[in-house]
Amino acid sequence: MQAKFNEVVLSPQAKACFLFCTNCFKMKFFATLKILITFLLITTLNLKTFATEPVTRMTVRGIVVDYNSEEPLPNVPVLITELNLYVVTDKDGVFEFSNIPEGKYLFYIKSLGYQPLKQNIEVNEQLSKLVFRLQIQSLALENIDVVATKGSQLTASSELNQQAIEHIQPTNIKDILQLLPGALAQNNQQLNSVKQLSIRSLSTNDAGLGVSLIIDGTVMDNSHNMQVLRSTGTLTTAGQGIDTRQFSTDNIESIEVIRGIPSVEYGNMTSGGVIVKTKSGESPLQIRLKTDPYLKLIAIGKGLNLKNHTGVVNIDMDYTHSNADLTTPRSAYNRFNLNLGHSLNPNSKLSLNSKFVVGFAQSKDNNDPDILQEYLLRNSEMRARATINGSWRPNKPWLSQLDFNVSGGIQDQLYHEKKYIAGTQAGTFSPYNMGTESGIYQGLFTKRFYQYWLKVHGMPIDFQARITGRLFAEHGKIKNAVMAGIELNSKGNRGRGKSFDLDNPPSYSSVSLLRERTFRDIPFLNTLAVYGEDKLTIPTGKTHLELQAGVRLNTVLPNTNYTLNSTVNIEPRFNARYTIFSHQKIVKDLGIRAGWGLTSVVPTMSMLFPEPVYYDRLVFSHQEPTADNFDLAYGFNLFEVVKRTDNINPELKMPQTRKAELALEFKLEKLNGEIIFFHEQSKDLFGLIESYEAYNYQMYGYSSLNTLISYPTGSRFQFNSDEKLLYVTRPGETSQVVPMLADTVWRSFSLHGNNGGNLLKWGIEYSLNLTQIKSIRTTININGAYFREQFYNNNIIPDIAAQATTSSARAKYLGFYPGATTPGNGWIRDRFNTTFRLITHLPKIGFVTTLTTQVVWYEGSQTKDNFNGTKRVYYYRGEDFTSEKVYGSGIHSVEGKNKYMDPLYLMDKQGNVIPFTDAMSRDPEYRLTALKTSSSPLAFMKTSYTPWVRMDLRLSKDIGQFGTIAFFANNFLNMPGIRRIKYNGELYQASAGQAQNPSPSFGAEIKFRISTH
Repeated sequence: MQAKFNEVVLSPQAKACFLFCTNCFKMKFFATLKILITFLLITTLNLKTFATEPVTRMTVRGIVVDYNSEEPLPNVPVLITELNLYVVTDKDGVFEFSNIPEGKYLFYIKSLGYQPLKQNIEVNEQLSKLVFRLQIQSLALENIDVVATKGSQLTASSELNQQAIEHIQPTNIKDILQLLPGALAQNNQQLNSVKQLSIRSLSTNDAGLGVSLIIDGTVMDNSHNMQVLRSTGTLTTAGQGIDTRQFSTDNIESIEVIRGIPSVEYGNMTSGGVIVKTKSGESPLQIRLKTDPYLKLIAIGKGLNLKNHTGVVNIDMDYTHSNADLTTPRSAYNRFNLNLGHSLNPNSKLSLNSKFVVGFAQSKDNNDPDILQEYLLRNSEMRARATINGSWRPNKPWLSQLDFNVSGGIQDQLYHEKKYIAGTQAGTFSPYNMGTESGIYQGLFTKRFYQYWLKVHGMPIDFQARITGRLFAEHGKIKNAVMAGIELNSKGNRGRGKSFDLDNPPSYSSVSLLRERTFRDIPFLNTLAVYGEDKLTIPTGKTHLELQAGVRLNTVLPNTNYTLNSTVNIEPRFNARYTIFSHQKIVKDLGIRAGWGLTSVVPTMSMLFPEPVYYDRLVFSHQEPTADNFDLAYGFNLFEVVKRTDNINPELKMPQTRKAELALEFKLEKLNGEIIFFHEQSKDLFGLIESYEAYNYQMYGYSSLNTLISYPTGSRFQFNSDEKLLYVTRPGETSQVVPMLADTVWRSFSLHGNNGGNLLKWGIEYSLNLTQIKSIRTTININGAYFREQFYNNNIIPDIAAQATTSSARAKYLGFYPGATTPGNGWIRDRFNTTFRLITHLPKIGFVTTLTTQVVWYEGSQTKDNFNGTKRVYYYRGEDFTSEKVYGSGIHSVEGKNKYMDPLYLMDKQGNVIPFTDAMSRDPEYRLTALKTSSSPLAFMKTSYTPWVRMDLRLSKDIGQFGTIAFFANNFLNMPGIRRIKYNGELYQASAGQAQNPSPSFGAEIKFRISTH
């Protein structure tokens, strides 16, 4: 019988929610929340009319014990995956679930130092007390996982347990991601360059900004990093994704990587998320020592069970030193981390997990001992973070579990540069100016030789809070898991900012762009997210259908200091999985999975709060060096300064990615795996918007544009700021006005905006696991992917149209070009690779080895031309500029022809817009100034490469119960990985082939386990 709305019985909580929502809809702000509130309202209804039969709820009791000693294990989480409910064992290893509906569930038990256990259990009246026996994690076990396995998310995800992480022998989190389908092996584990995360990516368009790193429920945000020299430049990873070098890998218990459509619980990501869980629980003292030619690492960790059942304390420390070059150890990276954790379960309904982290990281480039002048480049960071995670399980009909996370962090960042500046033999005394307001100022001169220092000090501070309620209900045989929550983030920077010696300015070639700036006047950036999600498990005979649908509302809270095109993003997401076969003879399991959703990312603070732009135009300069040309006897200069504070872009948007995927999951008798097709389209990517304008000013001391008046030694100058006149007194003469000449030049400035274009990514990921070949105790793991990226920029890009003989500033016209300032507004890149892993495991001697063979079958790229559906690039069919223009696909196959691109229109210095015609492109006056040319004879042809192979080896061996020794050899066969270039499928004869593989590298580590019992 079909239920009617008036038959739906509302609980008191639902009635209150309904009245609240009705009032909210009348308010302007809450109107944007209508979709989300309606969804949450539906999920709080007491849908009694849908219950076709009474639901029997059970109490499930059990105990978790050590497999060998049978001793009970306290503080062990026991999870029912379908319900997303968990409890923690008490001091006697006992756990209890209440109000659990009858049905079949997957119990997941995972404890630090023990092999994870998954077991399907039928919950009914006949169920007796459960006993779970956990085996100590060891290579002596029959079944181990040293590769990525399918994650717990209802989307494309990969899980890496502690054994898999240790077998990689990583030094940073990015090393671990090479286990993902389609990812390539890391060339080295040095830490002397920035390590940023990427998922399903062939390019670095977002510089890691689209991947979210979440550690113990806290997002490691980098958006309040303001370590910048200029408003549109960076010193470190400001305006980009997090640098993973700073985080230790020795205290990681497990990692889950979300590649597909994430749950609405996760936000501020476009490419995916990396979810890290650090160690929590009792463990023996562990000491890890790692060495290779470039890197040294020591890590110590211990999980201590406190007396009187007051919880478990985890202490982890590590120190890492990495050199960039063995021959000249001047460039080094050092890292130290101290991680403290405390787990407490005061009763069966409440769990608390606290973390405190202190870290220090520094990259430095000291001066070469063979160079006398002092040189220093140092980037250091100290950080501290406190996090509290909690879970309360009241097991009420209206609330099953309440999770909360509160975290606060502070960093102290310092960029320190010290460098010696030397002029030319003729002597260089560069004029510079430090005016901070618009006007004409008398400037200064640098010395010929001097040393400068520059410091940029940042102090990012952030606070995060999240609370999530979970409810499990059942309507007949349909299981329903509801989740709703709210998340608040506040971040700012209280650093001293940019400072330097005003008498010895840094890098005088660009000093006109530098000003001191403090970060303390920048307001905090506050964001709010509200989310809700419902997951249904519907039985369909012997199989079942899982549906997960939710919506997330991201809001940047209003602030008068910045404006956004839209401060609200609504992100619906949907995932489904249907099990076709289950527990059959040949096909053990067969299922299909599909998903669709939207994700977005919030602009960083360096984008929202750029510093003012200064134009420093040198309008007059006179120098009189000493006789030995070593110092300046007298000097006078004038600068006209224009300060712009309108470089905050009100049209800045949050880039949004539309994700979709379709997957086939299967498990046969001797083979299991999955094949995933994904499609991702990102719009309005971040990018710099270049703007130009005509600038009128007065030059002093010019009789004509190219004729500078010569003033004899001994001349003295004085500027009258009221009259804006410059006076000169020559030796033996009276004061006179210096002649002035009007001039107009182009000047430019950059805005942070959405000029990064649109990116389309699609591909196929595959992962296959063959059961172990018993005779040789070897398992074969195969994974890989075909990735394809297509990028187009359909923005109109301005650029100065200048002849080679004319300075760009004095060019006559400004050109406006379709999508780029070189021919072609896009590109296509693709790659097909497979990784074969032969995993030989000998449990009797506690030994495992992995032989990894990585094959890149194909890799290619091509410059494309497609501006809003039109073709703008051409070549001339004949030998001169009067012949026919050829547009379209012909440009991709012709060789030996220059490719041209006309501007859409020109603009002169009076602001007049001049449409660009075909006749103008053939007129030398315009052709030599406005046209953009690609002079390469191979431009726009399809570029591809011949296949190349790489082989790596990893070994791990247990030393009884006392420790493990491990060894790695990257490219141990010294295979250069030679690949030759092809154009349009034909080998390019001029290409001798390039080596892709790094030189062989070797390293070893040993881990001691010392039990204190």
